[in-house]
Amino acid sequence: MPGERDHTSPNRGGLSDDDREEFRKRASDLGEKLERHREEHGRPKRPKAANSAFGQAMKMALEPLAGVLFGLVVGLGLDNWLGTKPVFLIVFLVLGAVAGMVNMVRSASTTRVSGSSDDKDTGSDAGSSSRSSSDR
Repeated sequence: MPGERDHTSPNRGGLSDDDREEFRKRASDLGEKLERHREEHGRPKRPKAANSAFGQAMKMALEPLAGVLFGLVVGLGLDNWLGTKPVFLIVFLVLGAVAGMVNMVRSASTTRVSGSSDDKDTGSDAGSSSRSSSDR
């Protein structure tokens, strides 16, 4: 039929049976080469701590910005809708900045510093002694 597509014809974008079998063989050979390479050299190791530290730093940098931008959009939207030009813009900018800072502080307080676990393991009270001397 003229309206039907022939998906097996090489001229129509399909693969012939010979081409398909050759493709499978090449893919299998490539997979075997990759496995041999992995066995000889091992899998590449990525430092997970560095990636998570960078992610935490980006999150802490973007939290206040996101809060301010959200406050800007909501404030401008309400001001345009209600016709009260700077009122809601100022209110929601301040609320957005405060929310962004609170989120940043919250994520910073849950982030564990790599050197802090050593102080806890050895029983060192260096942090508390500096606090107690400043309280005097």
